[in-house]
Amino acid sequence: MSFKKFYHNTTAHYNGYFNALVKYEEAVQDIRRQHIDDFDGVLPVYVYGSPTAAANFYPNFDEVIKKCSNVIQNHDISNWIDDSFFLIGKAYFMKKEYFEAIESFQYVYTRWKREPIADDALLWLIRCYTASGQYAKAQGGIDMAVSNKNFPKDKKGELQALRAELLITQGRYDQAIEPLQQTAQYTFSRQQQARFHFILGQIYMENNPRMAGAQFRLTLKKKPYYEMQFQSRMNIARLYDGKTVTAKQARNQLNKLLKDEKNKDYFDEIYYELAMLSFKDRQVAEGIDYLKRSTASSKKNTKQKTKSYLTLAEHYFKKQDYATAQLYYDSTARVIAKEHPQYREVQGKKDYLGDLVKNLQVIAEQDSLIALGQMPEQALFKLIDKAIKEERKRKDQERFDKEAGAMTNMQPQGGQRPDGGAAGGMGGGSEWYFYNQQTVGSGYGQFLQQWGNRELADDWRRSKKEKAVADVGSGADEGEVVDFDENLDASDPRSKYLARIPRSDKALARSKELIQEALFNLGGLYREKLDDYPRSIRYYEQLLEKYAGYAKEDEALYRLGLVYELENKEEMKAARHNRLIQEYPESPFTKLLTHPEELQTAESEDDEACEALYKQTYALFEKGKFKEVMQNAATADASYPSNKLSPHFEFLNAMSTGRASDSAAMKQALQALVGKYAEHEIGKLAQEMLDMMDPEKRALATGAAEAQLFKAISAQPHYFVLAIDLRTYSQHKEVQLKLANFNDANFSNRRLRVTTMLYGKEYQLLVVRELPDERRAMEYYRVATDNTSLLEGLPAGKFHTFIAAKDNYNDLYKNNQLQEYLSFHEQYYLNPKQKK
Repeated sequence: MSFKKFYHNTTAHYNGYFNALVKYEEAVQDIRRQHIDDFDGVLPVYVYGSPTAAANFYPNFDEVIKKCSNVIQNHDISNWIDDSFFLIGKAYFMKKEYFEAIESFQYVYTRWKREPIADDALLWLIRCYTASGQYAKAQGGIDMAVSNKNFPKDKKGELQALRAELLITQGRYDQAIEPLQQTAQYTFSRQQQARFHFILGQIYMENNPRMAGAQFRLTLKKKPYYEMQFQSRMNIARLYDGKTVTAKQARNQLNKLLKDEKNKDYFDEIYYELAMLSFKDRQVAEGIDYLKRSTASSKKNTKQKTKSYLTLAEHYFKKQDYATAQLYYDSTARVIAKEHPQYREVQGKKDYLGDLVKNLQVIAEQDSLIALGQMPEQALFKLIDKAIKEERKRKDQERFDKEAGAMTNMQPQGGQRPDGGAAGGMGGGSEWYFYNQQTVGSGYGQFLQQWGNRELADDWRRSKKEKAVADVGSGADEGEVVDFDENLDASDPRSKYLARIPRSDKALARSKELIQEALFNLGGLYREKLDDYPRSIRYYEQLLEKYAGYAKEDEALYRLGLVYELENKEEMKAARHNRLIQEYPESPFTKLLTHPEELQTAESEDDEACEALYKQTYALFEKGKFKEVMQNAATADASYPSNKLSPHFEFLNAMSTGRASDSAAMKQALQALVGKYAEHEIGKLAQEMLDMMDPEKRALATGAAEAQLFKAISAQPHYFVLAIDLRTYSQHKEVQLKLANFNDANFSNRRLRVTTMLYGKEYQLLVVRELPDERRAMEYYRVATDNTSLLEGLPAGKFHTFIAAKDNYNDLYKNNQLQEYLSFHEQYYLNPKQKK
């Protein structure tokens, strides 16, 4: 070997390639360390990291590419050129820049066809095609390797793993079993073998519990990282079917996990599985208890906390225990991720069940206050005085506990009391009983055995206490103050209790009004939100029976008749509507039944007021103030029930319900509109919205129209566009600089530039030019939209991000078709299933 050759080989190897390889391996190891497996789905065969994780190491991989490129340019006669091209391809792959990676591997494969590195390049080509969604090409690469009789035996294991990876990526799990089983014949690291067994176990769980259990046990034998060990044991317990794994075996497995202190962070998951086991065995009370333990022990795992809270909420909701369900929906709403498929449903149920519970509480509270107000004054004062006394006792106890805590903190080390005596034992004569924790504990235990856990108070032997007056004065529930006698002495301890008790005729009437409103609201909530028609009827009937002459009695009769109609009780419907007609002949609800055409055609001051209210409501809808929209819709329904704008109010209400909270409720409301206004423009619009909510119908409805406007041009250069509302942009002009810095930090080798363009009077466009094709544009889009700091501060709903082929961008800009293009973008770029 000549000196020149020796020099270039040595320099290329140790100055360029070796340093690049070290930097690459360090970055890959860091990405793998940061990876967190999602055990709710089938695990990936290999760990490559998320786009966000890869973006954090772009500078590292760019440095690898730079060093290897220097080797290729400056040491072209060395033996390290093929290795450098190969490492460049791997760096591009880890950056998720699959087009460039494919180019590198294809070059290595064709240029060094007869060298061993060609086989490695083919395997990485299969990886690239799988990761980039080019499944046919990936399968073609696999077929080439299988048909090659000279394909190295030591690489056949990796080939089988890549076959499995391709099939799992496509969701063809059953077909992935065979190549995963084949990997057992070849040499892999113990951690990788454990992953193969675990994935097989996950696939078998669906239809073959016996084989699943065997695979999870094999996983445990390989001693993988601790969470995979834990999940393997959990999955063995989850296989409970009464045959493969009995109830006793499953419980023993889970209870064994509970006894291991290392599993403390996983207790929430263990309790959840015990709960599911209890529900399967129809031990409902035990299941609920386990779910409560799960939520109590869940500290960091918000995903599991969401599952446990939501399971409790749905359980009580199905039982129609709406008050308890609301509490758990409220708890779920505090921890649920926005990406959760039930996020909007949970928020919606939390809100309308909250309204329901609030109305139930109003009725209970006002009934209690009215009962207190009707008591003789002497008896009432006696109750209040007792409540005051108990409150003082409670405050004294709290102060005592606080001072005792302070004294405990002051106690000297070594068990010495403040007076210098020993803290334990009976010696020394000066030992006080309460310093001996053993005797105190014994006495406390004997007390609990005889009397139970009693609150420190006078007459503690009594098991029940009058709580109504105490609740009135506690301040825990700040209800409406319905009466306040100005002659009361504010310094009198009784005053805060008396202030809320209705003793005058005016205050009593106000209390009854609150109950009437609550009963009316409950009738509507049970009908409209919960489809619970019997309870809706119960509250409307209770309102009409107990409070004859209620201000909205005509509307209550009208609505009650409609609920009876839903229950197919035509006689009851006719009775309530006949009463409405007889007792309220001039009511608009009566006219709605007898002469609906008059209400539809009448021009009146009400029409003008209703139109003004509609304009205001529509403006609120455009501003995204959906709760105010729903309030206005309710006002319109009550004040102008038969106005020609009623369908429009109902449509805005339906849309706002979905936007503010619950898409399921919006769907139900839209369906009602279709049935109610089948031939009306609103009914047709509601049907269009329902079609758009259905993925298949949306694809048919939007695909044909948008195919004419925009075309799939994957090979054409693409732009990334950030469209910002003009007013928002005026307050966030720094986003242009942030976008340029983002490009420099993450895509420095692309030489991207940011240009600005006005889009009518609505948007400022920030356009990143230009990305070579659809594949690399999508890679850029994912990294940019995952970067929280890039779009930080931009209010939701005030900006859009999308990519567009050059021709499509020109068309949308020229023809002012941004909204149409956004629909096309969602369908074509963001929904691969519809795209295929």
